[in-house]
Amino acid sequence: ATYASVPAFSGYARLSPYRLKLDKATEQAELLHLASEADQPQRVPISFPVKREYFAENVDGIPVSQLALLHGVDCLASTVIQECAIWSSPKRCQFCGIGLSLARGHTTRIKSPEQLAQAAAIAQRYGACHVTLTSGSFPGAGKEFRALSRATAAIKAATGLPVQVQILPPHDTDCLQMLRDWGADTVGIHVESFDGNVWQRVAPYKAELGLSVFWKAWEKAVDIFGPNQVISYILVGLGEDDKSILEGVRQLAEIGVYPFVVPFRPIPGTNLGNQLPPPPERMRRLYLEIAGILNENELWHHDIRAGCGRCISCSALPDYQDWMAQEANQ
Repeated sequence: ATYASVPAFSGYARLSPYRLKLDKATEQAELLHLASEADQPQRVPISFPVKREYFAENVDGIPVSQLALLHGVDCLASTVIQECAIWSSPKRCQFCGIGLSLARGHTTRIKSPEQLAQAAAIAQRYGACHVTLTSGSFPGAGKEFRALSRATAAIKAATGLPVQVQILPPHDTDCLQMLRDWGADTVGIHVESFDGNVWQRVAPYKAELGLSVFWKAWEKAVDIFGPNQVISYILVGLGEDDKSILEGVRQLAEIGVYPFVVPFRPIPGTNLGNQLPPPPERMRRLYLEIAGILNENELWHHDIRAGCGRCISCSALPDYQDWMAQEANQ
């Protein structure tokens, strides 16, 4: 058994051969694979984490879902500052949707430490075991580091839950120590692509920072948080080749960074919203090779204390890694 975050409202979801069948009376659900109309469909029983009660809660009169959302099975996630200095510029990340949910009224622009602490305490009652905090970026000012540090400290004081903080790599790596001192357990510094042309096209501000800034931050973060407690998202399906992915993954793994490799599944309404995800066959090939690299370097998702690498809902890589380890032990 495993669990996954599955897009249901994106246009490309209509191309899926899978269908969900839900019995509303019993709330039992099945995933059907319709190979052809003549064949009997394959059926897999599935279940949903019980979360509806969480959405009925509020903090200071604000629906708790506008402050933080439950992800996967046991992760609480929040964008502490729901705006980004780069969002309105040509340098914005083309896949980012930080301004969309705010414009649609689905979230709160700035969440206070006290609000997030209360939201985390509520989520803990509904099974949350760890927290992911992110923010828009404010180059030069460091505004997000202060907000993330205070939010982390408040959540830790209220719940004791481990927290991952996701950031752009700071030029002043002392900011990483500040996050650790305020209670962060893990950190995410996401590169998205190791293909220079793709990077320049889809994340021009990150490309402008340069890979050297990322490597400096990753190495310092591993020194502070430890191996396996620093992750970086790598997206598959932006136009890169597999070689750039595998070379980047190996280099990250060798310094103790867990490369969280995921298929690019665009957010509707973003600049890349109409792009299709990569084919499953490509992901399967990559997962098999990357799982071997992670196992060789003794990086394991189940040892990550908090965040996306622990949640795993957006990637099947941890499943392949576990399967490969089991096969090796038989």
